[in-house]
Amino acid sequence: MKSLYRTATPVTAEEFRKMSVATGSKSALISIILVLEAVMAGLLAAGIRSNDLNRIEMAVILLILLPLVAYFVPRFMLRRSYATNESANNVVLTIWFYKNFFKVHSRSATSVVRYGDLQRIVETKDHFYLMLDRNRVVIVIKANCEPGLITMLQKIHADLADGKLKTSAELGAVDEEAEEAEDDGHSAP
Repeated sequence: MKSLYRTATPVTAEEFRKMSVATGSKSALISIILVLEAVMAGLLAAGIRSNDLNRIEMAVILLILLPLVAYFVPRFMLRRSYATNESANNVVLTIWFYKNFFKVHSRSATSVVRYGDLQRIVETKDHFYLMLDRNRVVIVIKANCEPGLITMLQKIHADLADGKLKTSAELGAVDEEAEEAEDDGHSAP
């Protein structure tokens, strides 16, 4: 079976960072920081009312340190995650797109994924992020795509959001198209 489109994505530390920012859940971290900042502001107000210099100093220091920690710790963890993840470290993903699924090949594995099995698709100005789950994401760089592929992914994104795509489990039987694509001779570029 012939693919409709093909693209390649070099997974660099910068691409990994962009993916993490675009697909990460920032709302929980922001909520925690706001609550802690409110507690520190209350501690500061209590210190001012009671003229407790130690309490005031502690509150001011924590009010300054908390946002800095919230800024630097995730960045450190992201760099560490990328550096220790050898399967995604400086690899080139080659992705073939078919009518109902895509096939992604890296130096360590090849996978076939139905569009309906994606958890979600995140689109940014420069990328599509095809999320199999929270921790497995296929990066598609728009600059490396034909215009038809961008249009196709936007339609898949809309259909996925509307629940119009069937998952492998809903289809039940083994997908003959996907099996045929596994044997189509595509390998590393």
